[in-house]
Amino acid sequence: MSEPSNYHTIGEVLNVLLEEFPDISISKIRFLESQGLITPARTPSGYRKFDRHDIERLRFILREQRDRFLPLKVIKRRLEAWEQGGAAAGAGEAPARLSGNSDQASFPAEAKMSRNELADASGISPTQIAELERYGLLEHSRTENMMEADGNNVFDEYALAVAKLAAAFTQFGVEARHLRMFRQAVDRETSLFDQVVAPLQAQHSVESAEQAEQANAELVRLSKELHGILLERYLTKRTRIRSDTQQRA
Repeated sequence: MSEPSNYHTIGEVLNVLLEEFPDISISKIRFLESQGLITPARTPSGYRKFDRHDIERLRFILREQRDRFLPLKVIKRRLEAWEQGGAAAGAGEAPARLSGNSDQASFPAEAKMSRNELADASGISPTQIAELERYGLLEHSRTENMMEADGNNVFDEYALAVAKLAAAFTQFGVEARHLRMFRQAVDRETSLFDQVVAPLQAQHSVESAEQAEQANAELVRLSKELHGILLERYLTKRTRIRSDTQQRA
């Protein structure tokens, strides 16, 4: 597939890479950027613009993940060596393996874990994993390439992140049934955000798709910031009221 010269939008990059990497997505490209593996330039309005070098970096990263199943921290070292023109660092390193120690477990950006492996990596039990599923906090992958040989569903890196957070909450006595409020809040926010970006998505163009992506990212950022401020403000106010009450008692 030929590549146009100069800069490319994220949608154009996706089209360039799809032939070799059918599972590539805009979300995956954004994830790799968030991990510091690629650093595309930005237009004055904030849109990503990728040059030929950015595309070649992406190809290298995606091949390392697909062919060697390496974690991102190893790929980053190999990428730096590759760009310097030398042999890839850590060429003799084995692909990442699952570990019973959650501090040592390392997964590539598109991890594939069974329920037991997810439990080992996150530090919670398979029963707790099932509870998180029941309350909608964990979703297993449903695509054919994310199924175990025996037909059981497997989990990805997002499930691992959720499970680790759930494990941290359990230290405070917070269980899966308590955490479902987060899922319910996300459902409500998603419904609102869908209404906001619906006019852009209805245009069915690469440019409007990228604008919708940017809008979603900004809405998520604003939502996190507002939630943090409101929660901190409420807890501070409640603590002050309790302190004043105790002083008067």
